Amino acid sequence: MLSMFSCQKSLEGIQGDTIKLSTDKLFSPAEGGEFEVATEGKFWWVDRGISVDSKFYGFRCDSMCNNNYWSYNDIEFPIETNLKDFYDIVKIEGPWFTIHKVSEQKIIFTILPNDTEKDRTLILGLDAGNFGTSVTLTQSAN
Repeated sequence: MLSMFSCQKSLEGIQGDTIKLSTDKLFSPAEGGEFEVATEGKFWWVDRGISVDSKFYGFRCDSMCNNNYWSYNDIEFPIETNLKDFYDIVKIEGPWFTIHKVSEQKIIFTILPNDTEKDRTLILGLDAGNFGTSVTLTQSAN
């Protein structure tokens, strides 16, 4: 998770980059849209938190872990995990975005229109073993 907020582009561990993102930066116009990031590697997972407009949302679940979500103070948004692997996050629904891990090698970012006068940013961290990297999406203001 440190890689999401470090000054480095990525934290290289002993194994190096096994994720190999097609891009680590996405730019969305104010109108929004759908954006794809591909990976060469197949063994990776989404970090246990996400940064949205400079606020960190950490992974939480209810007492039985039937309802998973990310929260920051009193703000929460739901996530879906792979039924075979509870820790494999496959869908995140935020206030202005949806992130969907559609396969082992593809992530789709769906961004709603930005009607505000401020740019919006989200940072999604990815890990594979002891290697971490992130995708940063910036959406233009209206």
